[in-house]
Amino acid sequence: MPDRTSQIEALLRGWALGDEDRTALQGYDESDNEQSERLSRLRTIMGGLYLLFPENPGLRRDWVQRENGALGWRSPLQVILADKNGLQTVAKLIRAQLQE
Repeated sequence: MPDRTSQIEALLRGWALGDEDRTALQGYDESDNEQSERLSRLRTIMGGLYLLFPENPGLRRDWVQRENGALGWRSPLQVILADKNGLQTVAKLIRAQLQE
């Protein structure tokens, strides 16, 4: 099984991110527990996007960079990068959208 860093990298390839954003989302300097949480939240987000947009790979790819009213018109990427709890916030948003 690939290590957590490799798994995170694989998930992030699904989004059209620049090198700086991709590096910031990696969480290289995190503890094992933090890396596990990061991986879990990224899986929630990516899995949710597949369920929300099963036939629209472009929207799944671009969703993270689009402004979102539920996030105060910030993009999910902006929320994730601006706040330590950003991944949790975006994962909660995905779960809420799946329940609608």
